[in-house]
Amino acid sequence: MMPKDCGSIDPVAFWEHSLGCALVCRHFARKISYPDRSKAYLAGLLQDLGIIVNLWVLPKEFGAAFEVARAESIPLHVAEQRILGFTHCESGGLLTEKWELSSELREVVTLHHCPEQSREHAGLVAIVELSDLLCRMSGLNYGYIENRQVNLLEQNSFAILSQQCAGLQTFDWARLTFELDSYMDEVHLLVCAIYRR
Repeated sequence: MMPKDCGSIDPVAFWEHSLGCALVCRHFARKISYPDRSKAYLAGLLQDLGIIVNLWVLPKEFGAAFEVARAESIPLHVAEQRILGFTHCESGGLLTEKWELSSELREVVTLHHCPEQSREHAGLVAIVELSDLLCRMSGLNYGYIENRQVNLLEQNSFAILSQQCAGLQTFDWARLTFELDSYMDEVHLLVCAIYRR
């Protein structure tokens, strides 16, 4: 799906992140008893479709945004907004409409960095946002480390899931984070076995 010349972004790192996010989404969904774990998996896998769109449509401009993100160690969508005036969320959203994907997947692709804007599928979008953050902070990223601290309990996604899942009020997030740390090692080994032969 990616063009031959991806500029600065490593296609292997991109697919490692996507598969890693899918696996973490499924694991996280199981832990919080989300009813459709396979949908969570698919949503995690497809969330960054807009990056592929940007690579095809605006390769130089997207490359410049990626370089800013890497140089400043900031989230890619922040650099895209600054350089392009839009993010991979918006371009991915256009693709989901063209491909006539389900409303859940449209919301995930379009809103995975701003889950508070989700109208119908906020729980799924929140699972993807938190899983994406966990992957990016745990080394399954786009090929560079973001220089920031993330507290899951302060994320909008946590508030959204807390409203939808009453059990999250007493949920042991420290334990989940610990479990996911060891799970991330397994995910990393799996994606390395698949993509870095």
